[in-house]
Amino acid sequence: MENTQGAYADADSIYGDVLTYTATLANGSALPSWLTFDAASRTFSGVPGNTDVGSLNVVVTATDTSGLSASSTFALNVANVNDAPTVAQPLAAQNITQGQLYQYTIPAGAFADPDSVHGDVLTYSAMLTDGSALPAWLTFDTASRTFSGTAGDPGSLSLRLVATDAAGASVATTFDLDVAYTSTPGQMLVGTSANNTLTGSAGDDTLDGLAGSDTMTGGLGNDTYLVDRAADKVIENAYQGIDTVQSTVTYTLAANVENLELLGTSSLAGYGNALDNIITGNSGSNTLDGGVGADTLVGGMGNDVYVVDNSGDVVTENPGEGTDRVNASIDYTLGSDLENLTLTGTTAITGTGTELNNAITGNALDNVLYGMDGNDTLNGGLGADTLVGGMGNDVYVVDNSGDVVTENPGELVQHCFCKFEFIRPGARAERLAKVSEDRRRVLRGYITSNLEGVKSLQRIPFMVAL
Repeated sequence: MENTQGAYADADSIYGDVLTYTATLANGSALPSWLTFDAASRTFSGVPGNTDVGSLNVVVTATDTSGLSASSTFALNVANVNDAPTVAQPLAAQNITQGQLYQYTIPAGAFADPDSVHGDVLTYSAMLTDGSALPAWLTFDTASRTFSGTAGDPGSLSLRLVATDAAGASVATTFDLDVAYTSTPGQMLVGTSANNTLTGSAGDDTLDGLAGSDTMTGGLGNDTYLVDRAADKVIENAYQGIDTVQSTVTYTLAANVENLELLGTSSLAGYGNALDNIITGNSGSNTLDGGVGADTLVGGMGNDVYVVDNSGDVVTENPGEGTDRVNASIDYTLGSDLENLTLTGTTAITGTGTELNNAITGNALDNVLYGMDGNDTLNGGLGADTLVGGMGNDVYVVDNSGDVVTENPGELVQHCFCKFEFIRPGARAERLAKVSEDRRRVLRGYITSNLEGVKSLQRIPFMVAL
């Protein structure tokens, strides 16, 4: 806002008189903090906030060099502009049990409405996050902001709460409501040598079809299925409990079944589904693959193979339970008591070992392999790989001119440095290394010939005369 030229007349201006300007509120108090007045340019400026909405009476005074003055008053009206509500605090997840009476009132401070100082009132609505209606057992009272009902089927509900102001602007927040299953005793259902169809009750049932190709449906409850043929069929619906298949054959979990236990002593494979599975091996050499979920894989005795494709996957091994390998399609660090790691997939990823003597193999891309402690064998595969052995007498397999082998200071035997030995089957051993302060870059080619047929690169100590 600006006072235009000529708003005040000074009869003495023809004699060089100059006016100066000041501005206050009509009651004599200073202008509010958001409003400034530049006397030189006679300009008002500022950005009012929500609390500044209303009318101000502003007085502008012009004073000449002799101290004579004149004042003019004008009204400055600040109109409200609607501001959308915001989420003031996230809502915590809720946990209840099937059959429990549930009541939860959204805190009054969950949302903030900047226009509440002007009488704006928020209204509320609730639904599932996918936009569908709440389940039949759950209601939401908009006036009291309260959810209530007797919990129905077990499972996890993702709820969406929307706050809308009088102008139609809105904001939403979400929270999870987890309904735990209430365990009840079930039945023991046993078939015959024929092809049986077994159907459980609402309790925690055990279903064993015996020798036939059986179809088993557990229903509600934490059910256990005994499987002894690959043709056995297990049927479960979502949110019907935490179910387990105990299998004496290689088996893939059906949809909505959480856990798999391999029984017996044969070397079997166990495969999961899209859920977060727990898969437990037997005393044989098992292959355990949980699928896309965040799975827990427990191998037991035997030389087991674990397939890892999710950062949430957990592999569990105990000391003395075989020589085990992880096949990982993501960046992966071996856990304790795991010996070997093979990187899979079509992306450049990183593999890291442990204090054990690890064998770590890369995929076809440019991998980074860390052996850590122990006498490790690092084979990057076809890509231009970086191989970092760590402590121990490590072996490096080099097959690309871009491969880099790195040893850090302090990782060598005292008074010794490190060189590399290329071993070619059927030929004498020849050595070549380009040494820098803390890195050795392996060159593709002998001094007089190329490196075709090179099988391994091994660090060997040699004495240096000082």
